[in-house]
Amino acid sequence: MAERQIAMQVATVREMIVWFVPFTISSYGFLYYGHIKTNSWVVMFPLIPITFGLGYQLHYAYGNKIHQIKELAENIMANETHMMMVPEWTTGVSEGHNSSVKAVTDVPHSLKNVTFTPPSITTHSAGVVFKPKVTSSNPP
Repeated sequence: MAERQIAMQVATVREMIVWFVPFTISSYGFLYYGHIKTNSWVVMFPLIPITFGLGYQLHYAYGNKIHQIKELAENIMANETHMMMVPEWTTGVSEGHNSSVKAVTDVPHSLKNVTFTPPSITTHSAGVVFKPKVTSSNPP
């Protein structure tokens, strides 16, 4: 199964190269034409990241990039096991559904008689103003 996934990744990159090479070639042509018209080398600067991107994709699809990635992964698994630790998540629920129902009913006393209603929206010349409505039966 892992070999099939790697083959799919390589095939995806090779298919992307079918589109990326004509883009790179046309970029070289148009940017060189822009350099001739403006007489400025600044126009050619976008070719630098485009060339690096094409080189990476070609190395991945037709070079030994997959083997380099596998070697790095094996090195991490062998020497840097702390990078592979999955953090332990605590949910705070130990008794299943009943404890979560209990947690919902344990509302602090100061919030028991507070009701929340949707905010009213008013428009002014400065923009939209949201006014939340909070009513409480407890005096402050």
